[in-house]
Amino acid sequence: MNLLDFDSIVLDLDYTVWDGSKENFWAKSLEHPYRVKSSKKRIIDRNNNFLQLQDGIHEVLEELYKNNKKISFITLGGLLDTEHKNQPPIRCLKKFKILKFFNYKRSVLYKTDSKSSIFSEYGKTIFIDDVEDNLIDIKKHFPNVECLNRNRFKKWQINLC
Repeated sequence: MNLLDFDSIVLDLDYTVWDGSKENFWAKSLEHPYRVKSSKKRIIDRNNNFLQLQDGIHEVLEELYKNNKKISFITLGGLLDTEHKNQPPIRCLKKFKILKFFNYKRSVLYKTDSKSSIFSEYGKTIFIDDVEDNLIDIKKHFPNVECLNRNRFKKWQINLC
């Protein structure tokens, strides 16, 4: 499956674009202050917990961007009573220097929300997430969207399968 064959790519963030230092460690789990290490591929918080950018994701996003693809994200990592620009996923995308690649829709939802409630397709669309329930929900409401579980491939590259 070649990502360049799609008009629109919609990604989850936690455990799809980056991984946590331990199970169930998400962007919203980071405690201030935090810093970037390892060539901008790791954000470390004050307790030495971290988020690690997945191998190849920066290069894939850059290639999709250069090819004028619509790149979006939908994450359930939002905090209540926090402005969009201050949401942990937005801060992480900025720290990793990849926010600019998300040139279409940038959606930060709360864990009780449904991704399908805000999802929209544009042309031939693929949705990539690590949570099977999210993939099933999108497929149910958007049957023309290609859904791919992030756990089904090892490394990010333009040609995934």
